Amino acid sequence: MNGPKQTADDLGTLTDAWTRLAPNDQFAGLTVDQFKTAIQPALTARDQLAQIELDYNHQLTTRMTADAAANTVYKRVVYGIRSHPSYGDNSGLIRALGYVTDMERASGLTRSAASTTTGSATPAAPATTTQTGSTAPANSVVIGTVAK
Repeated sequence: MNGPKQTADDLGTLTDAWTRLAPNDQFAGLTVDQFKTAIQPALTARDQLAQIELDYNHQLTTRMTADAAANTVYKRVVYGIRSHPSYGDNSGLIRALGYVTDMERASGLTRSAASTTTGSATPAAPATTTQTGSTAPANSVVIGTVAK
């Protein structure tokens, strides 16, 4: 079964070829004019769909333009609420609009996990066993049995 585009192309090709090359002959009991009458509902439906698509695209553009204008007004009102002496950035109205108030906002200060658990950002070196059997950190110098 052909898709809509292929069907439209096939109908157009057959109509054009039949009209130019065999305008007075009948095929399947139809003249070219009877064929054109028989396919007219399909062509009309295609024209209507094309018009609907144009209207749809026009309405999308209209909505985008209206949304941009509405967003500008929305921002002005929100800025007005924030700058109003009775409301401001910490008001319940700002919170109800979905904004994080200044009092709720985090400070942004973060501490890494290594610096809070060991006191420094670099991990301690593993201990090693010396020839005498004592243990000392790997980055220390061992003289006899005393680690320095």
